[in-house]
Amino acid sequence: MFKKVVLLVAAVLFITLPAAAFDFGGSVDASAGAAISDSTTFSPSAKATVWVKAPLGNITLSAEGYYKWSGSFIAGTDPSNTNVVDLSLLKISLPVADFLSLNIGRYSFSDVTSSVFATTSDGVNAAMTFGKIKVGAYAGYTGLLNANTVTLAGGPASDAEGVYVLAPKFAVLLANVSLPNFLGGNTFALEATGSLDLNAEENGYEACNSFYGTLSAAGPITTSIYYSASATGSYLTKDEDNLGIFGKGSIVCYLPVMSLSITASAAYGSENFQAVSYNPYAGGILNGGLSVTLKPIDSLLCLVSGGIDCNTVGEFSAEKANWTALAKWQVLSDLSAFLSLGQDIALTDGGTNKFTVSAGATVSF
Repeated sequence: MFKKVVLLVAAVLFITLPAAAFDFGGSVDASAGAAISDSTTFSPSAKATVWVKAPLGNITLSAEGYYKWSGSFIAGTDPSNTNVVDLSLLKISLPVADFLSLNIGRYSFSDVTSSVFATTSDGVNAAMTFGKIKVGAYAGYTGLLNANTVTLAGGPASDAEGVYVLAPKFAVLLANVSLPNFLGGNTFALEATGSLDLNAEENGYEACNSFYGTLSAAGPITTSIYYSASATGSYLTKDEDNLGIFGKGSIVCYLPVMSLSITASAAYGSENFQAVSYNPYAGGILNGGLSVTLKPIDSLLCLVSGGIDCNTVGEFSAEKANWTALAKWQVLSDLSAFLSLGQDIALTDGGTNKFTVSAGATVSF
């Protein structure tokens, strides 16, 4: 089905558009990784991506799809592999008026914090500008997505297998108002999000809808130091323990040496907070982290980060520490490679220590 869709889109574009207006390309990725804990898991993967982009008058059509193979080899067990086909982008961008633009179709979308709803979705987004005030609205649906490529926090579990498995069904509604570059370059935003669980009748359980309200602020402290902060309250339509909070913040310092940046961050999700898409800090987790990025040369990006997760449910305890080191080298304009190392360190009895290493390359055309 995916192949037919891509071929149909390409055929229509080639027929209706002048050659100079039609842009297309692709990439091939190959990588391999290993995770070492109580056992060792070797995980190779390969991915082929194609994309097209073309103007149709004042409309811009964008599409992207891919095929991905992933393997898993664990010592002492039978090997396994998965094949995934996905249409990750099929979007029409349409400027309706000077103050209004629309995006329609399948594309990646997130709330203002990227902590409540941040995933690919099928929907419509309207962005409006009224002087110095920006207003946004979004309506989306997740039930046609590929469950192999998205992670949603609620909905029924599925053991279905295949290259394309339908994801749990949620309708997501979002509206926000923001004041960009207001009061010394700060940006303030107010946002409301609602998620309607459409899986209940089909799966025989009571629907748990969720609603969120968010306040956020971001801007400069000095010419080289910037901050961001947000607070979100949530309400779940279940019998009890239905109120939750989530907050996060960061401070970033930029230095004029090798494009150096240093980021200190913190995030907390209360025990009863549940996002629509995956949020690693929901359920009573307090996280603190520090990361450093730099470019020793223009073609080499390096990242080192570390953090600690604490459990705030019941007795407060430090659960896990972790670190990651990543180097990405732009070998040529159409060839890049990366090497990544990481470690999870258990800080409680019964926790799991894990060391990971991965490497890969991407060729674009």
